[in-house]
Amino acid sequence: MKIPLNLKHRLVLGFILGVAFLAPAYPQDLDRETANLAARISNVLVSKGKNKIAVIDFVDLQGRPTELGRFIAEQLSVELVNVSGVSVMDRANLRSILAEHKLSEEGLVNPQTAKQLGQFAGVDAILTGSITSLDNSVSLTVKAISTDTAEIAAAGRITFVKTREVQQLLIRGVAGNESANQPGPSSSDGRIIAERDLGDLRVALTGFQRVKLKDSWGNPIDGFRCDFSFTNRNLNESAALAINGMNTEGRGQSGLEARSQLTDTLGNIWIPYEMMGLAIARVGGNNVSTSSIAEAIAYGKWTDRWRGFNPGRIWYGDLTVIPPGESIQASISYGPGSRDQSAGNVDRVQFSCEIVGGLATKLPNMVQVNAPTVRLYTLLWENIGLGNPGR
Repeated sequence: MKIPLNLKHRLVLGFILGVAFLAPAYPQDLDRETANLAARISNVLVSKGKNKIAVIDFVDLQGRPTELGRFIAEQLSVELVNVSGVSVMDRANLRSILAEHKLSEEGLVNPQTAKQLGQFAGVDAILTGSITSLDNSVSLTVKAISTDTAEIAAAGRITFVKTREVQQLLIRGVAGNESANQPGPSSSDGRIIAERDLGDLRVALTGFQRVKLKDSWGNPIDGFRCDFSFTNRNLNESAALAINGMNTEGRGQSGLEARSQLTDTLGNIWIPYEMMGLAIARVGGNNVSTSSIAEAIAYGKWTDRWRGFNPGRIWYGDLTVIPPGESIQASISYGPGSRDQSAGNVDRVQFSCEIVGGLATKLPNMVQVNAPTVRLYTLLWENIGLGNPGR
């Protein structure tokens, strides 16, 4: 069957447009993508009569400012200045106004706070953004919030290549952000409750809630679960870590028990029952001090033939390896340390955990540890509150 020429052209054009729509959006250069985003957002805002704009620091998915978020916010501000039809408030001036009226950038996503800034600074819209790290690229979603209605007036998304420079900014928190290492409001949605850097390893507590567990007889019991994010901030070497363990051979299936616990306000101890995403390692010998685990791992994993010679040099278990610049998620569930404990009256706890870690190279059949970097860290967070009481 012959297809008319004009119909054939329309089919070819439709196929081309369809491919263009369905083709994956390959990450592009950050500068080019930012310029395109500024043009698209400004066109929409101008069409809606939103001519005065303020750009606040962009954050990661945990709502935490990063150097990359601040850098892109500055870059987008510059690109918007070069677009006709809009004016952009100087970001230094914006911070001064926020400080004067005791407002925070994080609070600007609140409708009432956004309206207040519109009154104080005379801006029509506030640009907020969130950054998502993908395998080989980074995605940025930007929203323009109207200061009079608190509705989203414009939005856009770009994806750009994760270069070495971008990766360095991505994993670097904003300098001077003292709240990063302090416990904050409880959460179960991925936001940071508490955070601490252990060398090149950044540990974040992202969730704390009640859960149902089972005791050794299979009976249901109340407990708690802590969710974590572990980020290797080193861009050249992998990170190797494990929870320090105790010698508990004959008790439990693995013969390993993690040196971690929760202590509630009544002084009750809650001990690990389940662990996901983390390895446990212990040093050999019953009379070996806790701190020897770091020395044993740094020295190297000896075989059992050395047991009688120097048990302090033998360690058992495994290491969790995190590639350069990447993160893993993990969790530890805690159950009662004695039979008379109740989770019903617990709303705040102290968290403690011993972590041994350092830099390493992952080889096909083993992990080669960078001995001078191995340390034993005691992670201690006070006053951690429940994110979802009653769950």
